[in-house]
Amino acid sequence: MKIPIILISYNNHAIFRRSIESLIENTSKIYELIVVDNNSSDLRHRRYLNDLHDKGVVKLYQNKYNQFTFGLNKCLKDLDSDLIAICDSDFLYPEPIDGECWLSVLVREMQESPYIGKLGLSISLE
Repeated sequence: MKIPIILISYNNHAIFRRSIESLIENTSKIYELIVVDNNSSDLRHRRYLNDLHDKGVVKLYQNKYNQFTFGLNKCLKDLDSDLIAICDSDFLYPEPIDGECWLSVLVREMQESPYIGKLGLSISLE
């Protein structure tokens, strides 16, 4: 099962780029990376997103407004998946533990616990 991972983007090129690189490096579960750009004004950031899209790394949605909910809803209506990962665009993803990546852990927990509707990763400030 391919899990959609959604990132909402607005400028912050350097931080966003680190987040994407971290996600790609530390995610072994099969996924589809979706980025919704909330009308970024940073041309370097927009070129980076278009380059990722052209290389087939991300599916890119352009939102006319800098509003998280509108951006998220824009791509959610196109998805057909029981599980969706909605992630912050400034998050650094943890390295796999015992060969299991962060997304695999979340998927396993969701599938084993039908009463859970939402899961998240813990934040370490170390």
